[in-house]
Amino acid sequence: MFLWLVPCFAIWHFISAPLAALQAYLAMVGADAWFAGLVSGWERQDAAIEFATRVQALSAGRVGDVVIPVNARIYSYGLALFAGLSLATDPRRWIGLAAGLLTLLPVAAWGVAFDLLQQVFIAHGAIAARDYLPTALERNLIAIGYQVGAIILPPAAPVVVWGVVHRAFLARWTAI
Repeated sequence: MFLWLVPCFAIWHFISAPLAALQAYLAMVGADAWFAGLVSGWERQDAAIEFATRVQALSAGRVGDVVIPVNARIYSYGLALFAGLSLATDPRRWIGLAAGLLTLLPVAAWGVAFDLLQQVFIAHGAIAARDYLPTALERNLIAIGYQVGAIILPPAAPVVVWGVVHRAFLARWTAI
């Protein structure tokens, strides 16, 4: 398994920039579904995403939109972990590998979306309060979503998806 991790993480490193664009798009859709019009656009600098929000801030006598940077790699390393696990289990199951990677894309976007929301409404909450005012419940859900997306989902989701994709292997292994 460890022999597959090195090439999988190397490939992930090189595709993380275009992958960040997909994560940014999905995160923007998710954030706008919850807070309509919050994100006006995004730009990608390598694997870093900069979200332009419609939240206005005053600095040095000038008003401008708040830009929130998010490192997308923090949330997408599970794709390389899943690929390494899958290839170590059975390198011929390309359909299972592809299906698992597609399943994990929303998980990676979850982390980016909640990182954005956490920065806007918790870290910069006083600035955002003028334009958007989330309820206490919404702020708590954002905090929980951020913690789940940053701490639990990146390492756990690939293992769960691997278990589903390779359940026949697990059944044979546990029957021994």
